[in-house]
Amino acid sequence: MGRPILVRAAHFVLVGWWLSFLWANLATLFAITIVGLPVAIWMIHRLPFVTSSSRFHG
Repeated sequence: MGRPILVRAAHFVLVGWWLSFLWANLATLFAITIVGLPVAIWMIHRLPFVTSSSRFHG
């Protein structure tokens, strides 16, 4: 199924907040170039999963 809500909440507070900040900034750097734009779009679409520690099923 998924991870328990308490584990995901702890991940968000301790790791997810900062990791998503770095992830979004890295995606912004990729978006500056035409070549990096597909990677940036992929990263932005995965940002909620990086923040909340949930898994992408689709």
